[in-house]
Amino acid sequence: MDLTQFENDIENYTNTCKREDPNGPIDQKRFSPVTKVTSDAPPIYIINSEEGPQPWHQIIDMQCALENAGVTNFKLWTIPHSSQHSFAYWRTPICDTIPYTVYPLVKDRVIESLDSHGTKQP
Repeated sequence: MDLTQFENDIENYTNTCKREDPNGPIDQKRFSPVTKVTSDAPPIYIINSEEGPQPWHQIIDMQCALENAGVTNFKLWTIPHSSQHSFAYWRTPICDTIPYTVYPLVKDRVIESLDSHGTKQP
C-alpha cells in the first residue's frame, strides 16, 4: 500500500477527509478511538491482523489507553500471518496455536469472550 492510499484510509476511518487546514495541521489523533476511552467502557474484544493495512502495533496503543483508564474487561488478539480485516475473517478458522489442534472461528472467540462478561447474545 502506498502512502497516499494509507492517508486516504486513515482520513476515511476518522471522517477527517481534509488535506489542509489554514489554521495549522489536522490533528488526526483526537479522532482516534484511543482518545475516546473512558473508565466505564463495556467489555471489548479488539482484533487486528499482523499483515493488515493498519500497523499491527496500534493495538498496543489501545491496550495502553484502556489500562490507563482503569479498564480491565478487554481482550486483544493479533491474528498472525493474516491481512484480512473486520468481518472478512468473522467465520474464518484461525490457526494461531502450535500444534494446530483446534481451529476456532473468530466469531466464536468473540462471543465466548463477551459471554464471559455476562454480555449474552440473543
